[in-house]
Amino acid sequence: IKSLTGDAVLAAPSNSRILITGAPGTGKEVLARMIHKNSLRKDHAFVTLHSINISESNMELELFGISDGKTNKAGLLEQANGGTLFIDEIMDMSLTTQNKLLKVLQQQTFEKIGSSESINVDIRIISASSKDLLDEIKNGNLSQSLYYRLNVVPLHIPTLKERKEDIRALSESFIEQFSDTLGLQKIEISDEAHAIMSMYDWPGNTRQLKNTVERLMIMRPQNSGAVTPKDLPTELCSKTQIRANDNDALG
Repeated sequence: IKSLTGDAVLAAPSNSRILITGAPGTGKEVLARMIHKNSLRKDHAFVTLHSINISESNMELELFGISDGKTNKAGLLEQANGGTLFIDEIMDMSLTTQNKLLKVLQQQTFEKIGSSESINVDIRIISASSKDLLDEIKNGNLSQSLYYRLNVVPLHIPTLKERKEDIRALSESFIEQFSDTLGLQKIEISDEAHAIMSMYDWPGNTRQLKNTVERLMIMRPQNSGAVTPKDLPTELCSKTQIRANDNDALG
């Protein structure tokens, strides 16, 4: 993310908490992982918690783990010890859980559910949200104290439509990722295809671009040369062609 690389790289080596905001699909977790990989914690775990649609009881079980004599399970706080915990949509936690998390940040200790034994933790928290968090505070959905604890270094990710200069670099990054994780053959995207991709507005943001690259890699026959405009999904070519025709008419 060219527009954010400088600030993110500057913040990465510190232990400062970071709050990333941006519309859904803009790549908040991608940025969080990049920060972790450039931090002093890179050799430790990067653990994610997606807060949407998790009940209060399950959320606390996920975060704190359990040790009740029958079950002994490490929660995400324990798993992330020494590393980074990425919390997506922080305001979807209940206020009760938010206050418990605030206590962990203040004391650097927590207890598993069913246990009175304190566990010391050294965790960097990177949180993220697609909503206006100041509005969420006003509406009673987010603890103001927790917000200020988390918002030490704020980073905002614009939509992909607003940073089309990132499309080529992001596409190449996704090609590397899918080659490594899925074993797919790497592809080359021609300049002509990149030009079409840069004209498209990407309403699904980075997530849509990632899905498009994965589809191209899966469907591309081996040794068939670079991806050309005719290989791109129909929705990209149809909308960009309409825009090109409109521009020609204006000219």
